[in-house]
Amino acid sequence: MSNPTPITGVNILPGPSGNSFQTPYGPQKRIEGYIKGTQQRRPLAFKPFFSDVNTTWGDTVNIDIEANKRNLMGQYVDPDVDVYRVQLPTMGTKEFAFGYSKEAVGSPNYSEISQRMLAEQPGAVTLDSARFSRAIAENMQTQFSLAYERFENLYELARANILLYGTWSTTAQGANTGQHRAVNWSIDRDVLVNGSANNQTARDANYDSVIGKNGDRIPQVDLTTLWANTTSAVGGGASWDGYDNTSGTPSAISGANIKSVVSPVAQLNRMLEIAAFRAGTEAIFMSDDAYAWLVKDVNTNFSTAANALYTTVNDRRIELDIMPYVKQIEGLVFRRMWNADGVPNVPIYTYNGQYHDRMTGLKASFMPNGYVLLVPPSSYGSIRYGKIHHIKARWAAQQFWVNMWMNQRTGIEQYEIHTNFVVYHTDPNSIIAWKVCSTAPTTIFY
Repeated sequence: MSNPTPITGVNILPGPSGNSFQTPYGPQKRIEGYIKGTQQRRPLAFKPFFSDVNTTWGDTVNIDIEANKRNLMGQYVDPDVDVYRVQLPTMGTKEFAFGYSKEAVGSPNYSEISQRMLAEQPGAVTLDSARFSRAIAENMQTQFSLAYERFENLYELARANILLYGTWSTTAQGANTGQHRAVNWSIDRDVLVNGSANNQTARDANYDSVIGKNGDRIPQVDLTTLWANTTSAVGGGASWDGYDNTSGTPSAISGANIKSVVSPVAQLNRMLEIAAFRAGTEAIFMSDDAYAWLVKDVNTNFSTAANALYTTVNDRRIELDIMPYVKQIEGLVFRRMWNADGVPNVPIYTYNGQYHDRMTGLKASFMPNGYVLLVPPSSYGSIRYGKIHHIKARWAAQQFWVNMWMNQRTGIEQYEIHTNFVVYHTDPNSIIAWKVCSTAPTTIFY
């Protein structure tokens, strides 16, 4: 057989040589540096307040609930009269099921592995053995890091909802595309809600509960819809902005309908007082609009007492505890230390941490507008990791487990990361979560 005739006038590009193959970059261009991208801190402000972390082999998490003791008055009784013996309060039990989550990681495809790495020279972009291995390792490391961040965001969203609303559900994020069964967590926090009748007696009783006149201690309430502190049948009379948000569209309440002037300073001190009956307060989180109303009240009505109300400098705790914490949390701003009677030096933060919704891609906030949240010490916040539901994991209880397999046809390595968790709180009524406003002040004082 004769040799084929060479083709002239056509440039034939060399093919793979040895253990490398061609990439779209040539040596004619040179990279002199790079523009740094945004280094985003993690929005995990509530993570430090759930320090009771452990694994459990149980299929559910069960905790006992100690019944409230009633402070009954003694009685006068004739010596010959029989009395009922003292009975101990009964005990309840709360059961939590687990929420399951998975993320997939796999070998990169050609378009990922053949592109330049950051600040890499075009002429260096080959796929020889050394660079090929390094590129795959960096790609996989980044995938695992992003997968872990997604788990952390899921934990944080559960923590935020437990703190703010006392409940969370695996179906709360819209369409349940992962086909996870509905799992609902509730810590049974006391909530003040409107009754069936909106009359003056009911509105006065609600307001007495808010301010503690009748002895009530309210850990959770929506002041923007509560029937209270008005002479007419509208809600929002106890809110900081004087807006009724019962319909979902905030509308201003005329001044003649408000019975008593609402003071954000007085209400914040009342929240601290309520928390002090239980575990106390470690930190105060506010949305920007709520904080603006607080500052306006301080500057308008408490200007002479402002130095006594808060501390901004020369506090050792700010230097050692607070500033390092703020620097590592995205969206968290330290405002000042708040000093209330019997509860000195509690830090106030505004928190705007956000995440991208997985289905819509839209940004959403971990903490909504209009809220004030008082968080107790971290030892009362709990997270438990349960059994991994895979036979290769032997159903062991652990925070993460990675399943790995090789696709023999494609040569692609695939990984699946599993986690199984529940988030709850053991002193729910020491968490104070009040929705206090629907709008922000016209003039911002900070």
